[in-house]
Amino acid sequence: MLDITKLALLRPDGHAGAYMNPFPFANGVPKYVKNDCVHWCLPGPIDTWNEILLEMMKKKIGSSRR
Repeated sequence: MLDITKLALLRPDGHAGAYMNPFPFANGVPKYVKNDCVHWCLPGPIDTWNEILLEMMKKKIGSSRR
């Protein structure tokens, strides 16, 4: 698995906002809600993690075919 903790800490837009909880507005909408850049900002951290994971998978498949 890929530990993305350090990578995520490098990105100030890598926070999950209100959606880091399963039911963020179950008790009503608070006066202030953090922006959810993991879902709405492009390109974002998720895109970066996907690119890294894809490259790791390509290298693994390539090395197993030799």
